[in-house]
Amino acid sequence: ISSSFETEAITRQKLVKGHAYSITAARQVHHQGSAVELLRIRNPWGQVEWTGAWSDGSKEWSAVEPEEKQQLDHAAEDGEF
Repeated sequence: ISSSFETEAITRQKLVKGHAYSITAARQVHHQGSAVELLRIRNPWGQVEWTGAWSDGSKEWSAVEPEEKQQLDHAAEDGEF
């Protein structure tokens, strides 16, 4: 972790406490027969990302149809999750 995070506390699931995040999208996906509401969030520093449910590469994404993922413009890019 870079020195810019030395004074910030980071949670077990990689959120920086006291850090300002931006909501960049709000969408609904179908996951195992249920509708799930998701927020796309961006960390402007782009170095630490959420690792919990629905994070980039999490198991939840494997149950979403590829066409729906494409419509969501889901991509594992630094800083956005």
